[in-house]
Amino acid sequence: MNKPKPHAIDNILTPEEIEEMKKECKTEAEKILFYGLLYTGMRISEFIHLRKEWVEQEFISIPETQKCDCYACKKIIYKKIIDKETKKVIKEIIKKPGGVWKVKTEAGKRIIFILPELKEILENYLKNHNSIMEVIPNRVRGWELIKGISERAKVKHKEFPHAIRSTFATILASKGFEALRLKNIMGWSKIAVAEQYFRFDKSHIKK
Repeated sequence: MNKPKPHAIDNILTPEEIEEMKKECKTEAEKILFYGLLYTGMRISEFIHLRKEWVEQEFISIPETQKCDCYACKKIIYKKIIDKETKKVIKEIIKKPGGVWKVKTEAGKRIIFILPELKEILENYLKNHNSIMEVIPNRVRGWELIKGISERAKVKHKEFPHAIRSTFATILASKGFEALRLKNIMGWSKIAVAEQYFRFDKSHIKK
């Protein structure tokens, strides 16, 4: 039986866990990934596709599409259909990207302010690299890196890229960002997603 997928909002990092994970970022890839996800709120697929041309002065501009030769962007996705008469499985192409990366939703095309906590780390990284994929080639590797950092930091719950994205959303909500503004920053298509980050216990928000 397949285990249910962990929910990001149930695995948000506490301030103490954030500091412990920062201490355990041992490599260049781990540091740029953890700080990048934590202080931009970008999706893992967005962040690993980040290129130097996305960054201009104090902002990251996420494009709607860009050419990409990574496996995920070139992969053809099929949908299995069972023929009612023959009972045979027919594969139908539902996605043929042709080497193009695209944001998850239309709202994903957005501009993100580079916070002071990330600025120097990102600038130093981009002095020697043109893209994040040079050190983190795919989403799977990103998951592996976050898992390794969290295990060394002894985080007791599951930790993965989307939970770090949720942590950023929680930080913004606790600082008084209203739902609409939070929705735009995070690149969500529905405001209802943003509203769930305001349902935490008041003591958690105060902390």
